[in-house]
Amino acid sequence: MEKRIFNELKTIFLEVIGTDTIDINSNRKNISKWDSMAHIDLISHIEEKYEINFNLDQIIEFNNIKDIMIAIENKIKR
Repeated sequence: MEKRIFNELKTIFLEVIGTDTIDINSNRKNISKWDSMAHIDLISHIEEKYEINFNLDQIIEFNNIKDIMIAIENKIKR
């Protein structure tokens, strides 16, 4: 499941911020276009794609791809 989610996140990153050159260790510090506005847009697209909702604390804490993937996996397993 992790590979599928990662590939879907790559597509979302391409759509929202114009990059698909992400890896599992990518984070807000090494993707220059991942600013606060893009962050909200990314989360919105992710929530829509997976039909899930994150709480504000989670959204604030998301700083890297791995954390987002773990949160998605936890939400869709329920």
